[in-house]
Amino acid sequence: MALLKTNTNRYKRNFKQVTESLLKGYGEDCPETINDLLIAFNEEHNFEYNKHRFPNLQNRLSDYLQGCPYGFSFPYKHEILSFASEVHEMPIIDIPDDKKDIIIENFFDHCACMILRLADKKIVEQLY
Repeated sequence: MALLKTNTNRYKRNFKQVTESLLKGYGEDCPETINDLLIAFNEEHNFEYNKHRFPNLQNRLSDYLQGCPYGFSFPYKHEILSFASEVHEMPIIDIPDDKKDIIIENFFDHCACMILRLADKKIVEQLY
């Protein structure tokens, strides 16, 4: 069984559902959707110094996600692989070892890319 391709609608739907379920499970007064997460990112991390430090929006968002904001907390490799297995609809055991290394290495960059793709375009435009 192969991993889902990341540009398919099924993968995007799974990514959005899993991400938003993690955010909603975090508690009150915290972002519950991908759009809410981007609004919080804009208020907390998207200021001039970081725009100069990380000119690319995806890199700025990736840096923010690595700080484990709200319900998006993945400090351990097993948690990253568990998230990936849910999104790819595949047990962790079935993910090939060489793919596990790639998933862990690129996790935050990939999540930043997917969040920007799935978010409301008007909100994304405000982040630049």
